[in-house]
Amino acid sequence: MKTFPVENWYDCGNKDSLLETNAILLKKNSNANKKYTFENTIIIPPVSISEHCKISNSIIGPNVSIGEHTIIDYSILRDAIIGSYSEINNAVLHHSVIGSDASLHGQSQSLNLGDSTEIDFGS
Repeated sequence: MKTFPVENWYDCGNKDSLLETNAILLKKNSNANKKYTFENTIIIPPVSISEHCKISNSIIGPNVSIGEHTIIDYSILRDAIIGSYSEINNAVLHHSVIGSDASLHGQSQSLNLGDSTEIDFGS
């Protein structure tokens, strides 16, 4: 085991600090400004969108990280972290953390949704 100097300390112990750290790391990551092409979708960098995501009819960014195999349709996301294998439809989210394998349908403003959870605001 070795020690090494650390330039910055990023606290991720709560939603606010997690989202703040996500924004800082996205700004530092050169891939966060990568060009993405999704149907009828506007991408506002910096963002990180993993492989095999299906995004359509949405506005994504800034400061959004999206996990693998996530489906987003008719939604607006900013300052958010979305886990892998999640599905978001007809939602407006900011300052939100959505876990993996979660499903959200309907309107919301700020949300912290854990793994394997489903919420339907449309009913």
